[in-house]
Amino acid sequence: MTFERINIDNNVRPVGHSCILVYGYDEETFELINHYSIKTYTVKAKAIEEDMIHLTLEQMILKANSYDKNRPQDQKVKIILFNALSDSEIHQFVEYIKASKIKNPIFAAVTEHSKKWKFNELINELIEENNAIADMMKRKKVSVK
Repeated sequence: MTFERINIDNNVRPVGHSCILVYGYDEETFELINHYSIKTYTVKAKAIEEDMIHLTLEQMILKANSYDKNRPQDQKVKIILFNALSDSEIHQFVEYIKASKIKNPIFAAVTEHSKKWKFNELINELIEENNAIADMMKRKKVSVK
């Protein structure tokens, strides 16, 4: 995975099926996320269920419109994945989550490379990255003092 700063002035959606994949939230929180997503971007959020974690992100994205019923399941790890949304849309969504009472997830944008990953493998990679960033931020705070 790579870290890339988003350009909040970029309003152009990349080519592809725009969707937001959500993992680890209970039904009530998922519905808040989905409502915001539909209202703001006209994009439905899709819950990633436990029986789907063996699929690649590409398979999930292709099937995103065929999910009739979302059955969110509360998990310790919370993840929100963005596919084919502009940088400014992603930034706005992240700011919404931060300002709300929704537990902060790990955010990631789907890339050409990550589309090939199985979600259960991606979870582990995202957790490692998140921990590395947290450690880096702690060291930065200590060195500033």
